Parts: sequence; structure tokens; C-alpha cells
Amino acid sequence: RAVLIDGLPLSPVALLIAAALGVGVTIAAAAVPALQAARTGPLEALRPSRRAGRSLGERLRWVAWLEVAVVALGLVLYPFERGDAPMLGIGMALAIMLVGAFASAWLLLPIGRVVGRPFEWLFGAEGMLGRANLGRDRVRTGLTVASLVVALAAVVALGTVAASARGTAARWIASVLPGGTAIRLSLPDEIDLFRPTFAAIPGTRAASPIAEFPAVTGDGGVAREVSMAGIDPTVFQDAGSLIFTSGSRAAAFNALRDGGAVLVPQPMADRDGIGLGDTLSLSQPGGTATALTVAGVIAYTLPAQSPDGALLISLADAKDGFGVTTAGLWALVPAPGVTPAAFRSSVAETARSLAAEPVDAEQLAGDLARSFDRLIGLFDVLALVAVAVAAAGIVNALGIGVVERAREIAILRSHGMTVGQVQAMVVSEAAILGAVGGILAAGIGLAVAWAMVVGGGSRDFAAGLAIPWPLVISCVLLGTGVASLAGIYPARRAGRLPIVASLQHFE
Repeated sequence: RAVLIDGLPLSPVALLIAAALGVGVTIAAAAVPALQAARTGPLEALRPSRRAGRSLGERLRWVAWLEVAVVALGLVLYPFERGDAPMLGIGMALAIMLVGAFASAWLLLPIGRVVGRPFEWLFGAEGMLGRANLGRDRVRTGLTVASLVVALAAVVALGTVAASARGTAARWIASVLPGGTAIRLSLPDEIDLFRPTFAAIPGTRAASPIAEFPAVTGDGGVAREVSMAGIDPTVFQDAGSLIFTSGSRAAAFNALRDGGAVLVPQPMADRDGIGLGDTLSLSQPGGTATALTVAGVIAYTLPAQSPDGALLISLADAKDGFGVTTAGLWALVPAPGVTPAAFRSSVAETARSLAAEPVDAEQLAGDLARSFDRLIGLFDVLALVAVAVAAAGIVNALGIGVVERAREIAILRSHGMTVGQVQAMVVSEAAILGAVGGILAAGIGLAVAWAMVVGGGSRDFAAGLAIPWPLVISCVLLGTGVASLAGIYPARRAGRLPIVASLQHFE
């Protein structure tokens, strides 16, 4: 089922908050340096720009507090619907992202020493000088790499969450569809009438009807509509379908065969506090209530109109207790030795003759994955825009560094360094910066994804964390490549510096 986006809804409140936060952050970011500049005396201003005695933590403290305040204010004011979102996971993800961004300034040099080795082998002395230049102004370089880290970490986190969601979707579909193949009729019809037709499909070992119907639960004194489905316990058990999170699998299917039992989806059990052995009072709208005992809690169930999915009972209970004798969905289990392609062909041919729709687990999982990928792709575009902004920051930082090192570059030129070697030094510095940013982004992005998938206690990703290693490696290479390209302009600028005039330059 595709994810449909109907139009472009705009929230005026959200736009105003975004504009206010943008202006506020800009003013606040400029306020602290402005106050520091105002308190600087004329004689002190004539001294070198880097003041001794100020640690890296002291120089970054005001930036850290500003970012924490902005994030907290944004979370409080932003008008999003939280619903059942795992706020613990969201909070952990934000904390990991913030801490990781500021830790970049401390980790830049240790990681740079290791990452810089290949660049030294590639560029020689120019690569060694480029690596050494990273430590000249750790605050400026750290904040520059932090912007790249945040952007790339968002790409890694989104890709990892998407891969985990794809794995969960495939596991869900495989667990609720015995045999992985089914036929859905345009309208539910009599089970006994269609059973011979489906059982006669070539290569079919078992044809199991799934009778879906609405019901009402009166537990808790408040009537609430739920969805139910009657299944054949033997077919589901033999096919290894359904994942139980509470209760014995064998005992649960035996209870369904004996009658008077129900399997409850995990979300409903969590919300209503339902456990094994509890009794649910269920009935069709306007019908007589039937008491059913909870024989098990399942991780995934058949999709239904209710958000929790369908409660599962036996076909016999659906007929005797609720008067349901029709089914619109038939699960088909292939016989041993039948190839998947041949079986799908036979099922598709029968579906065409009945004007019905063939259903395939792999196809459903692929459709869900493509829909989710399209949705995640919208956020990836924003993250890649942030990567472009980070590249502009690298250009700015390296450009300032070139101006500050004008006299040093002139001395190197006067001792025989060529224009190409100067440019290689600056580009290698940028490449090392990008490689460090890519490595940090990979680690932080995976940690953020872990917080969203596992750390927040969300059951939406029951298949666990799936790491897309090609994407992780691509982000490291992307960081290195983007930074290298961003370093070309400062490198050309450094190569054009006049030697004599630059020898007279003092920082």
C-alpha cells in the first residue's frame, strides 16, 4: 500500500516558529562574540587573536548552552502531534546528536592523526602539513566539521531507520501470511463454495480462508469497535506463521482448535493491559456477546481498519459465535517441490479467472519498502542540502585559515614549495577534515538510529536494527569528497598569494 501525500499542507504557526527560531538563533549567536568584542580593550586587540589560558571547553561553552536552549525551545513550541511516538527515543537521539556534534572538536585531532596517514602517503609532506593545520584553531575547525557531521549523520540515521523498517515489514508480512501467497476476492463469498476452487490450484498443499469481520468489545464498560479474523489454526501452525510475544505457541494453537480462545495483537495488549488468561467480551454490532479467553499475544497480525490490527480466532468460533461464513482472503500454501515461480503463475491464473487480486509476500514487502523509501527520501533531500551548507562552511573556514597563514605559506614558497604543492596541502587538509567528519557521522548516525529503533522501547521495529553498510561507507566517502571539492577554491587562493607582500603579513 503506497504512502499518499495529498497536497502540501502548510502550518502558519510552524512557519512563524521556524522564522522566529532562525532569527533568534542568529541574533543569539552574534550576541556573545559582540559582547566579547565590546569588552576587549584597544591594546589587547593589537595582540594575537588567540588568547592563552582559555581551554577548548571554555571557548565552546557558550555555543553548547545556546544549542541546548534552542533545541529545548523548539521541542516545546513546535506544534507536532506526538501521538504514540517514543519520546524517550527522540530525546536520546537529540542528545546523541548534540553531544556528538560538540565532541567533534575534541575528537578531531585524535581521529585526524589516524585518518591523515593515508593522505601523508598520497601527498607526502603536503599531506603531513595539511593534517597538522587541523589543530591551529580547534574551535573553528571543530564547529566546521560539526556541521558536516550533523548533516551526514542525519543521512546515516534515516537510512538505518528505513532499512530497519524494511526488515520489520518483511518479517510482519511473512509471519501473518501462511505460504507467502494469497488471493483476495473483490467481495467476501461463502467459504464452502470457494474451497474446492482454491484447493484445486496446481501445486497447492493447503488453501486456508481468512474470515475478516468487525466486532465490538464491551470490556471496561465502554463499547469499542475492533477488527477480528477467523483463521485455520492448523494451517497457521504448520506454516510457522505468527510470532508470539507472550504465551506458548503450541498451547495457543491448541486453544484455538478447542474453541473459545483469541490471540491479541501486542499494541492492543500494551494499551489495554491485556494478558494471558484474561477474558474478552466480543460481539458483532447488535449481536450477542461471546466470552473469549486470551491464549496468546502476537507481535504482528493481519492488517485491519482498526489501528491495532485484527484479533484472531478460529474459523469454527467465527462461524458458531459470530455467524461468519464468508471470506474475502485465502492464504495458499505451496506443496513441497513446487517452485515459487510456477506456484505464483498458477495462483495468478486462478485470480484472473475469478476477477480477484493475487497477493504475494515478497511483492507486498517490496511495495511497502518502496513507499517508505519515497517518504524517507524527502528527508534525505533536506539532509543533503545541509551537506551543501556544511561545504560552504568548509570553504569559509579554510579561506580564513589561508589568510591567517599567508606569511607561513609565503615562507614555504620562498623555500621552494610550488603552487601545486601549496594547493595540495590545502586540499589534503580539507579531505582529512571531511574524512573525519564522515567517520564521526557514521558513528553518530548509527547511534541515533539505535536510539530511535531500539533505545526508545518502540515496538514498531521488532525486527531490530538493520545497518545498511553500503550507505554508511558511502557517507564517509561523500564527506571526504564534498570537503575535497570545497577545499579547491581556498587552495587556488592560497596558490595565488604574492610571496613578498605575504612575508609582511602578521596575524
